[in-house]
Amino acid sequence: MLSGLDSEPFKAAALRESLLHQRPLCEWLKRQQQHYLNFYQLAPFSGAGYQQGCVRSGEYEVVYQCWRPCRDEEAGVIQKSSPGTFYVVHGYYDHLGIYRHLIQALLGKGYTVVGLDLPGHGLSSGLRASIITFQQYTQALWQVIQQTYPYCPGPYNLIGQSTGGAVAIDWWLNSDLQHQFNFESTVLLAPLVKPANWQQGLLSYQLLSPFLKRIKRGYSRNSHNDDFLAFLRDDPLQPRYLAVDWVKALKNWIPMIENADPLSCRVLILQGEEDRTVDWRFNTQLLRQKFPQAQLSFFPQVRHHMVNESDDIRLLWLNRLWQFLQD
Repeated sequence: MLSGLDSEPFKAAALRESLLHQRPLCEWLKRQQQHYLNFYQLAPFSGAGYQQGCVRSGEYEVVYQCWRPCRDEEAGVIQKSSPGTFYVVHGYYDHLGIYRHLIQALLGKGYTVVGLDLPGHGLSSGLRASIITFQQYTQALWQVIQQTYPYCPGPYNLIGQSTGGAVAIDWWLNSDLQHQFNFESTVLLAPLVKPANWQQGLLSYQLLSPFLKRIKRGYSRNSHNDDFLAFLRDDPLQPRYLAVDWVKALKNWIPMIENADPLSCRVLILQGEEDRTVDWRFNTQLLRQKFPQAQLSFFPQVRHHMVNESDDIRLLWLNRLWQFLQD
């Protein structure tokens, strides 16, 4: 087990340097890469079609990963024409390594999967769990898209969990990027606009921000998956603090979305009713207005971290996703 206090898990800085300069990984870094894949149980589907890369986005070095579906006939897989590519964006405190259930599910349906660690998260650079503007997240996604889409089959789709959903919302409502690159479908899992108890959080921010730059993180029961909740506490890539700058960035971003013009695009919103992390009633009502053509599905027994819910609960929303993609 890696120490949660390791300041540079998996030697991320050295990895980024090699990936940025497109140098072959030395044996030492190959071992670190394999250690990462094994630790997060990504290795079984990270074979010949797997790729790790890094791009610059402003001041950040952003690590991305790409998986392609198995084409091994001996494994009993009959490869039809590709249904396309999914770009995956994780939530706050998260990183791509803990999204294996979603990655594996998409691969199983034949999709190519590309995901990134947002600035300040996972293997990417930046002060942990901190950002100055949410638009920096969106620009990081755009840099990864430009680097990867020529090698990935269309059509292209976007899926985001929580803050990852906020990045997708920002893409459509608060940037001009939708004019430069087309997503056929966008899927929002428990999307963030306002967190739960936002007014109380704002008051705490106003009182504490002159004196503190970060606050020790609390761990909530945001999933029915007890193994996942226990793993988070030992995950070396989990930030241990809430960055005050992130709260300020969110405070500045929310009015931009509230004041954005409605937009017609193909959107699916999946939301659990046991979610105590985001203000899902407010958020889904607002998103209905901003995306008039959106489809919404609510799940009474689902908590916030939908990607890492228990197996039976995760299957509920995945079945709704597959139905949406077939429509």
